[in-house]
Amino acid sequence: GDGFLDLALRNRTAPRLRLLRNNTAGSKPDHSLNLLLRSGASRLTTVGTRVAVTSRTGTLERRRRAGEGFLGSSSHRLHFGRGLP
Repeated sequence: GDGFLDLALRNRTAPRLRLLRNNTAGSKPDHSLNLLLRSGASRLTTVGTRVAVTSRTGTLERRRRAGEGFLGSSSHRLHFGRGLP
C-alpha cells in the first residue's frame, strides 16, 4: 500500500515462492492511484469493469480482469501510475 508495485512469483513445478518488493531509493510514490472495486458480497462481479482516469496529461484506462496467462492471476486492484499530474 505504499504506492510502489510489488510482485509475487510462484513456480508451478517448484515449492519456491518469491516476493519482490519495490524499494525505489530516493523517490516518492506520488502521483499514483490504486482502486479496489467492490460490488455486493463478491469482488468477482467487478470482472470486466473498465475505469478511465482523465488528467491534464491525458487519459489512462484499466480493465478489471479475472486472470492473465496460463495459470496466472491478476490483482483485484487497478493501478494508475506516475502518468497522473
